Amino acid sequence: MDLVDVPKKAVKGTVVLFASTALIRLIGFISQILLMRLLIPEDFGIMALAWLLINGIIACFLGLRTSVIQSQEEVDVLLTTILFTEPILATITTFSFYFLSNHIATFFNASGLASVLSMLSLVIIINSLSAAPIIKMEKNLEFKRRIFPEIIYEAGFPIIAVPLAFFGFGVWSLVYGALIGQFISMIFAWIIASWKPRIKFNLDGIKKILILGFQYSLSNFIVFLLINIDDGIVGKILDEKALGFYSIAFFLSNIPVTSMSHVIGRVAIPAYSILQNNKDELKKSYSFVFELIATVTIPMSIICLVMTYELTLFLFTERWLPIVGIWQVLCFYGLVRSLLAPCGDLIKSIGKINILIKANLIQVIVLIGFGIIATQKFGLIGISIVNAFQMALATVYVFIYVKRAFNVSFLPIFLPIFISCVPMTIFLLLGKLFVTDILTLFGVIFLVCLVYILLMLIQKPDLIEKFQKIIYYSLG
Repeated sequence: MDLVDVPKKAVKGTVVLFASTALIRLIGFISQILLMRLLIPEDFGIMALAWLLINGIIACFLGLRTSVIQSQEEVDVLLTTILFTEPILATITTFSFYFLSNHIATFFNASGLASVLSMLSLVIIINSLSAAPIIKMEKNLEFKRRIFPEIIYEAGFPIIAVPLAFFGFGVWSLVYGALIGQFISMIFAWIIASWKPRIKFNLDGIKKILILGFQYSLSNFIVFLLINIDDGIVGKILDEKALGFYSIAFFLSNIPVTSMSHVIGRVAIPAYSILQNNKDELKKSYSFVFELIATVTIPMSIICLVMTYELTLFLFTERWLPIVGIWQVLCFYGLVRSLLAPCGDLIKSIGKINILIKANLIQVIVLIGFGIIATQKFGLIGISIVNAFQMALATVYVFIYVKRAFNVSFLPIFLPIFISCVPMTIFLLLGKLFVTDILTLFGVIFLVCLVYILLMLIQKPDLIEKFQKIIYYSLG
């Protein structure tokens, strides 16, 4: 694969991933609305604690997967390594959770956590079994096929969880939905990858992969702590109901990240890795990715910030109104995190993991040091403010590094977006006066989106050409 092919394949992958992820997020969002109407905050609090522990392990496994994607070793050696290593580690971890679940539940003062954690930890084994075929597709930039297992999970989860919640299964509707959805997704990953394992060992190559994988795992685990340690703080200091409110607000505030930054990142990291010895092309690719993310996520965050009360009331009912203030504060967190993500992808691709580790360690110290005090004194608003503050600190630090290392100018990217967002925000504030139900709410949002798009096209008419190229690459 030469350098000319990389942008085309990466852009094609971006379109496929973005379109598919839009469908995934829509399915997920609708199912979340239904589940929030059927279940109580405590159910989501228990699941948040269980996922806190399980996702910490999965984050470490993702570090190993990243090292495999980055490695230049022979593909069969890479896939053999992940095929055997991850399921073994996953099985050990699952049994550990089973035996320690009662102690963990006692620590968090959550009696219902033990049984849920014991059962839900099977997700770790199921997830590990799909690692090899997924890595094979990602390494080959086969994004059209790669996205299908995720679509299957997002579609399968609500098909199982929503009816069970309706019939009164409570938190177990979420557990069974996750397990069955993950299992079906794993089966489809193997079918879609069309890969027959060719076992091949290379001890030197495996050693390099594991050493690099440990570094990535450490970085991923620190990032995981940043994203999830607040759940642990809330669960320990407050209660399950408070954690239920907080976890939902956090989920909603991170929609810009999950809908754009993570999707493009999965395309960008392999492409950046191929371009890492061509600094000019790397800079161009990064600037394009960052502009695309900023253009979409900034207005998304502003809409959520201004319309938080209306979105909560008409989508989730009055029972969830306590999340309004928390969601508004965390909107800043989600926005800043979405802008930080492409910088992190760029730094990972050139092997400067130490930069991210330093930034992440500072964040962890701030979050734990101030988060505990803020939660004790000010509750959920306190931890939300600390979370937004630590993310802003990390973003400034990483932006400075990227600007110096690659001579990237952010002003030409932000200025048109800022000019377009000011009138959009004014229209949003005026539109709040006319919102009386869900139809008028989405009518106002639709109109302000049109205003934003028009203003952006006036300032940057080349956006149309860029989208035409993207469509061409995706179809061609």
